[in-house]
Amino acid sequence: MNKGNFKPFTHVDQYMNKEFNIEIYRELTEDPNWQGIFEPLKFLNLLYEQFEIVKANKNNPTSVVKHLSGLGLDEKKYYFLLNNLSNLIDKTTENISDFGNSAFIRSKTPEEEQLDICNTFISTELAKVKAKFNPKIENKEEPEEEEENKYDFEKVKQHLETIPEVTGKIKYLIGIKTDFLQQKCLFDSEYETPFDKKCDLEIDKLESFLKLDDDTKPNSKSQLGEYTNSQLVLIFYYFFKFHGLEPRKTIDIAPIAKFIHLIVGKDFKSVTSSDYYNKLKQVPNFNSDTQLIKDLEKIKFVFQKVQLNDVLILIDKELEIARNEIKQSKK
Repeated sequence: MNKGNFKPFTHVDQYMNKEFNIEIYRELTEDPNWQGIFEPLKFLNLLYEQFEIVKANKNNPTSVVKHLSGLGLDEKKYYFLLNNLSNLIDKTTENISDFGNSAFIRSKTPEEEQLDICNTFISTELAKVKAKFNPKIENKEEPEEEEENKYDFEKVKQHLETIPEVTGKIKYLIGIKTDFLQQKCLFDSEYETPFDKKCDLEIDKLESFLKLDDDTKPNSKSQLGEYTNSQLVLIFYYFFKFHGLEPRKTIDIAPIAKFIHLIVGKDFKSVTSSDYYNKLKQVPNFNSDTQLIKDLEKIKFVFQKVQLNDVLILIDKELEIARNEIKQSKK
């Protein structure tokens, strides 16, 4: 076996003039798969020594492989050597040359062609070692995680359970349905209801729930804003009177005035400045009989809606008195 012409270097920096060598150095010092299996200078000397032997004995490829296998390296080190040796030979016999922005393919020399032949034997040996050693090098790419199907309707329904408000659920469904249609996804089987139709059905269901909720909620819009202060005082006056609490006689009017402010939502500064309080001091006779009749006719509707018929009797009696007063005044 011709040993070739090789003189080892004494410092690793002497090899740091080629990207190929720098990459090997990085693998031996940084890559968890190879870090520490060789001292970098020792390995690079070994690699280039074997490279010279391969070049010197390229016409005897089986002898070259026999020599390499007899180096006494363990499987991991042997794999690392064969892999880099084969790559080094490939780079040496590469027949593409770069010139600026252009490149051309040249013909290989007979020596390079023979070196390639020898390299095929080395590559075969490498494959055998890899099959036996199966190193975890593993530049092995991690298996890609299967992309989660966000249009899985069962998962969508699970997510809906985490959204407290019905309107929030509907907004989420509208959003994901729109996204589904924009993506033109093909997740749905032709034999089942398409995802977007499932979303429509779920939205219809939730809107039905929302309508039921609205039907059972009290009407939040206050109807008191359509009444004058005089009419409001009359409403509260007759309600309290029916329950045996007649303002000025059996109950102080100041708390009633404050209560009206509370219900109606008007600002309260003091009792004496309250228009409700001042009207309660005269109710029901703080207006002319003609205006009182108009006010009583208006507030009757409030009690009719909630079927407080006993209060209506009191109002009708007051209406009769007011009308009689008008008749008497005309005589």
